[in-house]
Amino acid sequence: MNKDNKKIRPPVVVVLGHVDHGKTSILDYIRKSKVAEGESGGITQHMGAYQVEQSGKLITFIDTPGHEAFSAMRSRGVNVADIAILVVAADDAVMPQTKEAIKIIKKANLPYIVAINKVDKPEASVQNVKNKLTENEVLLEGYGGKIPNVEVSAKTGQGIDELLEVVNLVAEVEEISFNEGDALRLVVVEASMDSQRGAMATLLVKEGTIQDDMMIAGSTTWARVRQMEDFLGNPIKKAGPSTPVVVVGFQDVPQVGDKFVEVGSQKEAEERIERKTKKSEEGHLLEVNEGQKVVNIILRSDVDGTLEAVRNLLRGVENEEVALRVLQKGVGEITDSDIRLASSGNALVVGFRVKTNSLATNLAQQQNVTVVTYDTIYDLVSGVRGAISNYIDPETKEEILGQLKILKIFRTEPSRMIVGGRVVDGKFKNGASLKVSRDGVEVGQGRIKQLKSGEKDVSEAKKGEEVGILFDGAVKLQENDVLEASEKVTTHTQL
Repeated sequence: MNKDNKKIRPPVVVVLGHVDHGKTSILDYIRKSKVAEGESGGITQHMGAYQVEQSGKLITFIDTPGHEAFSAMRSRGVNVADIAILVVAADDAVMPQTKEAIKIIKKANLPYIVAINKVDKPEASVQNVKNKLTENEVLLEGYGGKIPNVEVSAKTGQGIDELLEVVNLVAEVEEISFNEGDALRLVVVEASMDSQRGAMATLLVKEGTIQDDMMIAGSTTWARVRQMEDFLGNPIKKAGPSTPVVVVGFQDVPQVGDKFVEVGSQKEAEERIERKTKKSEEGHLLEVNEGQKVVNIILRSDVDGTLEAVRNLLRGVENEEVALRVLQKGVGEITDSDIRLASSGNALVVGFRVKTNSLATNLAQQQNVTVVTYDTIYDLVSGVRGAISNYIDPETKEEILGQLKILKIFRTEPSRMIVGGRVVDGKFKNGASLKVSRDGVEVGQGRIKQLKSGEKDVSEAKKGEEVGILFDGAVKLQENDVLEASEKVTTHTQL
């Protein structure tokens, strides 16, 4: 593209950090103070993205619950954000999820700003935070590096304007722009099923312009844009780069992080989905030893860093008979998209220190998907052993119970007979299947419908006992025939 076609667009910002360090509080303060009075309340709670204005310039915020949505996007190869804000609490410093957020930011190669939050608290120590960040190779301005940092308080609003000004400054330095005439590219930020409007999603326009009545397709579903709204719920006809939009008209709920493009027809949309699905399925294939059973697993963890650790532990659950195949792994709560994949892939959903959202819980019950969650490594390993043992298709085999010799025929009817006999080996059980042998040759089959000892119904008879049998079967029994009783026994593979 010619440089002359480049135009400035609003920066897309993601806020990451350790739980309870104030990510949500900062976003809430920005939303309430920077969206026009009376309109901020109009933002749908689960919108997932919205825009604010600072010094006449728009900034788009991706509002995700923790790292999971951002990680889901990143794992799908989507660089959804232009700038990250790393939130660190002044009274707590660097914590496990802070380190995880730093990894995510660096892996995505994002320019970022450190927001040192809760500076209003008496126990706050900004100096301690800066020292700890330096130890974790986050080199701030004035500490041998170039990472901007702002002291803020989501409670009082201190430093929030300065933080937004720094975002604008970083955006200017990074020359965040787009090319006019680019093909449409969208990414799913949030998705849900509305009881009245059907499947809908919040999409972020990465490139190009989305317009009313367009047809768009992702990797699992497609939509004709029959209704489009801005982040305040106002109807709109089109939207350009960095703009979050709510689209109604999907055939099914799309997955967070999925990429959408414009297509010319329903046929083209379905062909794209078929290609993407085939490619995805090929990616799940693995080599399995002959005779091994494969159990598909979808794995969710609280932070990305524990995923591989949990996966390695699960390898210890495997044995010669069972191989585990992770269809999908990710950070954050178990969602409806996990349940859909589990349903289509006959998979067990395993969560470590995560919750299952209400939509996923309901869907799992409807589609009979097994979901197990654990808070400790010990419980996870032992629990998964048990869950997988029950999850594997059980083996059913015929087990011989015993033999009986017919001594007397009492009554013969078209499809059943009453006979008497003695158990000569093993035992006989009511309801057992029977093979009939005459002079050593099998002549038919049947079933025990009733077993009597004298006048009493009994459930079983042992070797040496004489019993009456109500025999159900087409073969006509004779004295001295031998009946062999058997039953189907189901066994679960133990890990």
